[in-house]
Amino acid sequence: MERSLELCRQVYNRTLAEQKQAYEESGKTLSKYTLKKLLPQWKTENPEYKEVF
Repeated sequence: MERSLELCRQVYNRTLAEQKQAYEESGKTLSKYTLKKLLPQWKTENPEYKEVF
């Protein structure tokens, strides 16, 4: 369970970082759909993310 929570935390923090970067660069936030489209790429880069749905 700890591992699952740690992976969720990593994904959450990465999502926040993407939002922050987008806002700093363009002054706009990313939609939940845009962020959701990033998840498959992140799972390819970090296969352990596949352990959590």
